[in-house]
Amino acid sequence: GNGKAAVAPTVYRYALQSSRDVSTPQVLFAQALALREAQDMDGALDVAARAHAAAPSNPDLAYLHAQLNFETWRPAARPFRDAQRLDPENLAITKSAAQALFAEGNGQTAISLVEKALARKPDWLDGYKLLVTMLQATRQAEAAKALFTDAIVAQPDNLTLQLEYFRY
Repeated sequence: GNGKAAVAPTVYRYALQSSRDVSTPQVLFAQALALREAQDMDGALDVAARAHAAAPSNPDLAYLHAQLNFETWRPAARPFRDAQRLDPENLAITKSAAQALFAEGNGQTAISLVEKALARKPDWLDGYKLLVTMLQATRQAEAAKALFTDAIVAQPDNLTLQLEYFRY
């Protein structure tokens, strides 16, 4: 392949071995990623939690901690919302927060979160796709269709949005 697969284990092994006694948030972040790559999800979550506790105002550490909660089937909506408060313009965090809220049974809150993000960023295509999926899952197909129709009227030159409309 591209050599990435051969290099990755060496890089991760180095991150784990070279920093055993160092606990800066950046090193802990690298360790958590290495453990995640090695499929030690509980270890990754533990290290990510320590990294986040060491630097609670760092949105990247908050996001990693939330993502690992989600990937290990633990409640993640609150950790994602915490990460979102640290970086409210990060649409990847918004999307993940909405997905976690929806998965945890808070569908209307998730829908509202995405609607608010779309109001701020009307060209966020992933937001439309996520919102339509959530609306359809909650048996609101007409609302999903109206969402795309309204967005296309508001953004007539957005061909990507129009193409997505035909996928649903």
